[in-house]
Amino acid sequence: MKNLKTTFYVKKDKANQKGEVPVYLRISYEETEATYFTSYFVNPKRWRETRCIKLSRIPEEIIIRDNLDLMIDKIFELQKVLPKDDNTLNADLIKKYIKGEWEPNKTEAIGFLEAFDYHNKVFSEKVKAGDRSDGSMTKFLTVRKHLEEFIKNKYNKKDIDLKQLKFQFIENFDLFLRNEKSIKNNTTVKYIRASRKIVKGSILKYGWLDKDPFTPYEGRLVEIDTIYLTEEELHKIESKQFQSERLQVVKDIFVFCCYCGYAPADVTQLTALNLQRHVDGQLWLMKRRQKTKIECNVMLMPMAEEILNKYKDHKECLVNGTLLPKRSNQKINEYLKEIADVCGIQKELHHYVSRHTFGTLMLTKGVPLETVSKMMGHKRITQTQHYARLINSKVSSDLKAVKRKFLKKRKMK
Repeated sequence: MKNLKTTFYVKKDKANQKGEVPVYLRISYEETEATYFTSYFVNPKRWRETRCIKLSRIPEEIIIRDNLDLMIDKIFELQKVLPKDDNTLNADLIKKYIKGEWEPNKTEAIGFLEAFDYHNKVFSEKVKAGDRSDGSMTKFLTVRKHLEEFIKNKYNKKDIDLKQLKFQFIENFDLFLRNEKSIKNNTTVKYIRASRKIVKGSILKYGWLDKDPFTPYEGRLVEIDTIYLTEEELHKIESKQFQSERLQVVKDIFVFCCYCGYAPADVTQLTALNLQRHVDGQLWLMKRRQKTKIECNVMLMPMAEEILNKYKDHKECLVNGTLLPKRSNQKINEYLKEIADVCGIQKELHHYVSRHTFGTLMLTKGVPLETVSKMMGHKRITQTQHYARLINSKVSSDLKAVKRKFLKKRKMK
């Protein structure tokens, strides 16, 4: 380490409220250079031109002098442990060595956000290849953004070393999402699970972490009311014509999904190849769900066919080679709120309401549970049974209302 040079200096323009100035260490090695804040502040009048604190019996100054000397000693200890032919050393690594973030012959520290970025880079390539959905990509990007904000607020750092990733970090992140960001339980749990995928898929796989710190996490999804449209409500939206093209396009995409049950990630990928004439002479949509890779083949209903015919020569569809114009899930959800207001729908509409509507609509029309399950590409029939329970609950509620009317008439007699 013949070309190593270290220099302590102060920044007089960075004085704190006490008038003390911060002490920095400049490290020069070969053709590289790094600057390190020592975390110490000194009285500028006590700082020598020789770039050290004047000899003193003041306890605080003695401690600072000793610790600065220890830093230099630690740097020169490197030459005892580094191989003679090592050519990887640079000023940044020396800085990390002082901070305890790097050891010779050991794997360099990996940050949680750094690992997240690596995962997202690989995942984005899978999205381009059609193996993963845009929605999942958006979720990982959102979680990464929340993590960055949390680490900055909680630890005042740009990233956190994976070796410091303990269960307490996960608990605090959970509370941050709930309390600081006002995110609901199910979304919070999904964000934590997405973070865990980074750990299990990218960290454990590459040996960046020895064990999974998420193991004790007990966050659970709670069942929420599934929103779906009645036939009357669907007809209100279906019959409404909008002057605004952005609303009309989103309305058509939504109504189309109400009659085919496709998820947002699947409907944006539909091309002419997914339209096939069946042996029975009927036109069918045939596609594997992007989420589960399970086939979900649906006979094209007249209302859905009309919508496809409408966009057959649409400029955007011709350019993209798709059956319908592409709109982001975020934009669709945003515009559906406007559509609901205009149509007088007293429900919180989002894209997935169309899929729920398809499931309940098919069951109310007498389509067997097993058939609906296949059309929706469900892994388990229990997923489809949820829609059956919704219908039974609605029937029960309607019959109770009728019963109350009968009882009221009887009392009036």
